[in-house]
Amino acid sequence: MAIVASRAQIGLKKTGSTVHVPDDPRAKLMFYLNCMCNVLDLDDPNMSRLTNYGDYWCLSAEEEGKLLLLCLMLSPDVLSGKCIFLDEEGEMCGNSKNAFFELSAVQNRVVVTQDILIGNEQRHVKTIMFYKMSFISDNFIEPMVVLKPRLDALLGIQQGTSRAAITYNESPRVVDTSDYDR
Repeated sequence: MAIVASRAQIGLKKTGSTVHVPDDPRAKLMFYLNCMCNVLDLDDPNMSRLTNYGDYWCLSAEEEGKLLLLCLMLSPDVLSGKCIFLDEEGEMCGNSKNAFFELSAVQNRVVVTQDILIGNEQRHVKTIMFYKMSFISDNFIEPMVVLKPRLDALLGIQQGTSRAAITYNESPRVVDTSDYDR
């Protein structure tokens, strides 16, 4: 089920805070995962080691592997238009690269999916995130490219075989309902 929200009908309530993410690919992926956990309300104590980006250097090889696979499963092209939305103009993000809003606080003409299937588990979306492409580039694409050899090893991809490039495909799902009669 989808919700169509309008700024005129719903007041805005921005959540979140400004943070410093260490300049390390693991820390950036941990921050990305932390953001997706916030959006999808994934509050699992076992995830805390994978989302504590300040302690990125403490990750074991096994935990780094889990981080890579979780980030791949929660990639931007899977979630965009459902619970995260591109905002390159900065109408919602302002000067930040991303911004969080409670579900009751969404911009005009945004269709939000109330529930999303992650793996075999259905998650209820309570918070959404708007982002600029620099957020995706800095915290997903570039770290995944740097850590691609590790990801390839986890996925069993042999050196010398054809490999898919890590890319991001924006598929906006914005619907303007202002032209429809109610």
